[in-house]
Amino acid sequence: NHHGRTVEARPTFFVYIPKNSIGQVFFSLQDEERNSHYQTSIDLAGQEGIVSFTLPDDAPPLEANKNYEWYFVMVEGNKMRPDSASVSGWIKRVEPSEGLAKSQQSGATMALVESYAQEGIWYDTLETLVELKRLRPSDLTLNTEWGDLLAQVGLKPIAANPIVPL
Repeated sequence: NHHGRTVEARPTFFVYIPKNSIGQVFFSLQDEERNSHYQTSIDLAGQEGIVSFTLPDDAPPLEANKNYEWYFVMVEGNKMRPDSASVSGWIKRVEPSEGLAKSQQSGATMALVESYAQEGIWYDTLETLVELKRLRPSDLTLNTEWGDLLAQVGLKPIAANPIVPL
């Protein structure tokens, strides 16, 4: 449904970028009133796969219990056009429950991934699972969990793509 939740003030966004000749994307984050919260251009440098972008430290933090809409727009030849390929979604920062706050103290673990998933914290479920995959790239269980998670939301066809931080 393109709506997701996070407990992070500066969350990570994941977007699938197919093979293309686009050199950069424009990222925009707006509040519900369409006020710009943060925007930047991101160099793709020929990257393809599932790219991740974390709001940087100089970006304003997301406010709790507030909805934001984000956009990734492909920039062709230094210009955005009305028909430029794009993807968008909504994110809402929520306060972690007491149980989730306890799970967070252990750092990135499968138990934390499961806690995020059980509470519907989509963005942090992805981020934590990706972090575990980076720490243990040969762990087949993590690859299976990744595939299963993406399959639940109809994204199984892209699960085998590399995850590329921008």
